[in-house]
Amino acid sequence: MNTNTPTQTDEQPKITAQQKIDLEIENLKKKLEQAKKKKSNVEAGIRTKEAQGMRKKLDRQKYLVGAWALSTMKPEAITETMSGYLKGEKERALFGLAPLDKVSDGD
Repeated sequence: MNTNTPTQTDEQPKITAQQKIDLEIENLKKKLEQAKKKKSNVEAGIRTKEAQGMRKKLDRQKYLVGAWALSTMKPEAITETMSGYLKGEKERALFGLAPLDKVSDGD
């Protein structure tokens, strides 16, 4: 056997039992943090999907109420009702309403 060649045990430093345990604890802590992050991401995804579902439901309700209003109300009544509700220039234009006068800042 050649004594000039280091063996595998000569190259590796000796690790005590306590050091092995400490390394294992550090590895487990890292895994725990990764698992917590993954759980958080999954929960955020669930909340996002729930919020999207609620938005879809609300949008559908608005659509149906609007369809009902258009089918049961006279156009003049719709315009009159929307006149008090709509504030945006583009929204008012959809119903043929004039833009609201802008409030001056004391000019």
